[in-house]
Amino acid sequence: MDSILCPSSRGERREGSEIMTTRRRALGVALLVVLSSLTGIGAGSGATGAAAESGIAIEGGGTIPALTNASDTVQQSNRDRFSVSIIEGGAITQGAERDVTISVTNHGNEPARNVAAKLFIDDPFSASNDTARLDSLAPEETRNLTFTVNASASAAPETSHPLEMDFRYDQEGSTHLSKTYRLNLTVLRPAVIGRLVRDDGTPVTNASAVLVGPDGNYTREPLNATGGFAFTSWREEPDLPSNTYVLGVVQTGSPRDGVPDAAGLENVTVPENRSIGRVTVPNANPITVTVVNTSGAPVSDIAVNVGSDGVTRRGETTADGRLKVGNTTQIEIAGRPTLEISDTYTVENRSRSGSEVTLVLRQASSSGSTPGFGVGVGVLSVLVAALLGLRTQLYP
Repeated sequence: MDSILCPSSRGERREGSEIMTTRRRALGVALLVVLSSLTGIGAGSGATGAAAESGIAIEGGGTIPALTNASDTVQQSNRDRFSVSIIEGGAITQGAERDVTISVTNHGNEPARNVAAKLFIDDPFSASNDTARLDSLAPEETRNLTFTVNASASAAPETSHPLEMDFRYDQEGSTHLSKTYRLNLTVLRPAVIGRLVRDDGTPVTNASAVLVGPDGNYTREPLNATGGFAFTSWREEPDLPSNTYVLGVVQTGSPRDGVPDAAGLENVTVPENRSIGRVTVPNANPITVTVVNTSGAPVSDIAVNVGSDGVTRRGETTADGRLKVGNTTQIEIAGRPTLEISDTYTVENRSRSGSEVTLVLRQASSSGSTPGFGVGVGVLSVLVAALLGLRTQLYP
């Protein structure tokens, strides 16, 4: 899924030419008044360079309406150099950490170089990184910046909280400081929150926590840098329905780091188990799976689901019959593996020698296709039953 910088408040001063937001706004007022007297251009009827009750003041007059939704885009006047909007991570679960991605567009006529974006954030939020940089941003170019933000456990749920950001950039040999832009973050109430750790207590990373329901459907949440996760909703539903789920872990990529590619961990009951604390993920052992027909020839293009304790990931056999999950044929499994195949085939034999697992398949009599190419829609568990009798779910 970086250097750690201390969180900043909106009252913090920048180094060198950076100044407090209030001073910068006051300077903007004075400058506009001087320009107005010299050129005859009016400063506008709105409050200039200061926050207005209805929103953010625009240089030159008028105000930007206050944001009402975390994904709203700030409406900019022609005098504004940048426009910003949250495109991902605008809702953060109470007590959890999340990456917040903000898009930035340069509306100037010249490139902005050495752009440093600064996030000003207050309680109930903190940021493990509050600065992002771009070498250059061309006119009308849009780029994304990502900040890691934590919502404290005391953050009021179902409410929106403001954050501010500004930009320092170089143009034509001078350094400029932009106006301050305001965005909103929404706090969500968690239904299930916890952390996944290894045996030695270090956090599990490069993986996702999953909840598998009694019907085999699932929802997943990526783990943050501390192994934390928080579930607030169920697929298309805004809430997590009351039920008993299997909590599991799946790898989001294919790192060989001892974390299972897929494994069930424990049962979670909603709403009783809202905070489940630390859950230890068992160490995984590498295996390779080879699928052959009764003549010993490799069977390719067969979908196989592999995992343990009711949680699996989907793989497919290669030309040499090796099961490939993600981008590797070395699969990491904790405990005895569950293997599931299409009912187009029957299992003639299965064997394991150390880390090598071999499945011998026979074409089902009801199918006339050639072994290695037909894939049916049914599922057959060939090594171990799923946890709680659940239908094991596929994970791409």
